[in-house]
Amino acid sequence: MNLATLTLMMIKNLVMAVICLLIGSLFGYQLRSHQQGEEAASSVLNLKSKGASATAPVTAGIKATSATDSSAHDQTDIVARMNSLLENYNDTAAQKDAENLSVADIQTALAALTKMPKSADRDSLRWTLYRTWAKTNPTGAWKAALADPLEKGSGYLGHLLGDIAAEMAKTQPEAAISLALSLGMDDRRTNVFQALFQEWGKNDPAGAIAYWNKHPDLPAQHWSLTNAITQSWEKDPLGTAKLALTLTDPQARSSAVSSLMNNWAARDPAAALGWAQSISNPSLRQSAIAYTLRGWSNKDPLAAMTQAKTIQDQSARSSAMQSVWSNWLRKDPNAAMTFLGSSNDEKLMAEIEFNFAYNTQSLTQQEKVALVEKLPEGKGKQQMTRTLADSHIQKGQYNQAMSLLNNLPDSSDRDRSVQELGATWAQSDLKAAAEWLNIQPDSSDRDLAVAGFASVLARTDPQDALNWAETIPDKGVRSATLKNIALRWLAANPASAEVWLTGVNGLSESEKQDLRETVQSDRGNTTYIPNVRDRR
Repeated sequence: MNLATLTLMMIKNLVMAVICLLIGSLFGYQLRSHQQGEEAASSVLNLKSKGASATAPVTAGIKATSATDSSAHDQTDIVARMNSLLENYNDTAAQKDAENLSVADIQTALAALTKMPKSADRDSLRWTLYRTWAKTNPTGAWKAALADPLEKGSGYLGHLLGDIAAEMAKTQPEAAISLALSLGMDDRRTNVFQALFQEWGKNDPAGAIAYWNKHPDLPAQHWSLTNAITQSWEKDPLGTAKLALTLTDPQARSSAVSSLMNNWAARDPAAALGWAQSISNPSLRQSAIAYTLRGWSNKDPLAAMTQAKTIQDQSARSSAMQSVWSNWLRKDPNAAMTFLGSSNDEKLMAEIEFNFAYNTQSLTQQEKVALVEKLPEGKGKQQMTRTLADSHIQKGQYNQAMSLLNNLPDSSDRDRSVQELGATWAQSDLKAAAEWLNIQPDSSDRDLAVAGFASVLARTDPQDALNWAETIPDKGVRSATLKNIALRWLAANPASAEVWLTGVNGLSESEKQDLRETVQSDRGNTTYIPNVRDRR
């Protein structure tokens, strides 16, 4: 190989090396640029991720709790679900939906519902949410309910707290009792106890009664326990009856037995009556029999009344007949009065006369009179009419009362009613009563009404009361009127009354002394009934 050839080969190899070097440098630059781009993109993503994490508690709302509560839903989703439930509200659907909510969801839902228009459906949904909350965190639900605006509303006093306590009563009744007691003398406590015991009684009536018996000072109303142990009577009426007898609180025991017998008799009167008659306590037995027959009368009032009349004990028979009668009269007044009229039993009429006035309050005056007309003439009918008139007097229906009294013959009982009319009217409206008396014709009835009127007027204006007394011609009625004026005057102003009493000629010295002694003993509350001497 010559020198020229060798030189050419060296130059050729050098050029190739330079070319390779240039190509390698270019490839390396491109590779580094690509890697740096990926690193830069990765850095941007990481920076964005860190930024999102830093601002999540501010912008994500309820999602901030998702790290510890995987069941939490979006806030807007919760509000939408609440609105959907309210569109066509159904308790069952609401309860089912609430079971799928977390505590955070429930809090969001309650806050949203508070801002929605008030309605019965909205409030029912809120109660459902609180009960669901109480299943997992009763203490938290209780604290929230205490501050809830709905709980403070007068129309729902204690309702939210009651729902929470009721839910707790299923598994922790004594803990629920402690929460109820923590309310102190708060008005809500009564409603909380009622809800609590009702739920406790539904799940464990024997346990509820045992606790009640061991804590006689528990500040709960007896009817709370009555509702608790009688709500499931249909499953086992005899067992419920025996359980009710174990109550040591007399009021609660009597209330529970009465409620049970009323319902049991409507389904199986023979079984209910047989058990009621087996009760050893005389007073409780009498009450149980009366309520049994009352329940029976819902189904067959005639059979119940016939059974009541066979009871040997007079007091128990009277109680049972009154119970049956009041129920029958309220349900079918025409049939009840027709039966009474055909029986012509004045003793029974006397026993139920008050029940008639009480249980016909929803009827018109004409309807009441028509019912009374079904009775035969006699003392029973007169007594019932007078009792009805007395009822009108107490209601301030004086003209209706007088209309009834005008249908009655003269008697001391009727006289007392007319006197009472004048007194009651004066207490209600002194001016109107005076105007009515001023247009009344001269009669014994006017004398009696003035006597009642003057006895009331004497407390504030004894001198004017004396002027009214002077308009009474009948000496017997006027004498009683003066005595009543004296009693009221002596009680209100002894000094001036004594001056008048000493010089009055219409009363004897012994009568005056009796008046002084009477006012000392009862402060002038005695009322003398006038004795009409000359009727006109």
